[in-house]
Amino acid sequence: DSFLTGNQADLVLSQPDAFDISMSAVDEKVGDDIATMSEVTAVSGMLQGLVQTESVPFFFVFGYPDDSFMLSRFQIVDGVALDSREAEQAHGTPVILGGSAADTLNKKPGDTMRIQESVFRIVGIYETGQGLEDSGAVLPLRDAQQLLGRQHQVSIIYIQLKDTSLSDRIETRVERLYPDLSLSTTDAYADQQMMGDMMKGYVWGI
Repeated sequence: DSFLTGNQADLVLSQPDAFDISMSAVDEKVGDDIATMSEVTAVSGMLQGLVQTESVPFFFVFGYPDDSFMLSRFQIVDGVALDSREAEQAHGTPVILGGSAADTLNKKPGDTMRIQESVFRIVGIYETGQGLEDSGAVLPLRDAQQLLGRQHQVSIIYIQLKDTSLSDRIETRVERLYPDLSLSTTDAYADQQMMGDMMKGYVWGI
């Protein structure tokens, strides 16, 4: 199950010519504009990137806004959720770690971990059942943007509709407003990304 499906999003807005989600760049303000459309229930940006950690040279991080509806897909198996009060009050910048990553790095809630030049406090361990996600970490969007040097950018924007029958209507509006971006269903986008995921799995394997 891809992390692009199996969530509450109906549509995904991305940069059409990006080979991979990590290379897609969308101005986060676009999400704010789409959130005001009458057909839309909720919007969430997501920033994905490849970083270095203490012992893993290729490590995926996923940044989400604090109030993202997407955070509910990260099932916490130990510790607390990223959007919990406890995470907010933790000493240091909070991060939640995928179960596979926690095993590889031998980490548990309360531990710290270095990502690039920054130190994060692990507040929880999650599982989604999706290999790429469970081998990485989720952090607040602002911190991910800073870490990856991508201020005010997201990789993709997830859109939740009031009714899926409105997708044609919103597609027309979005195409007119943002001709350089591509709107697709989560399923169609996931299919496009399959090849990229396979390559990333290969990189992780190395």
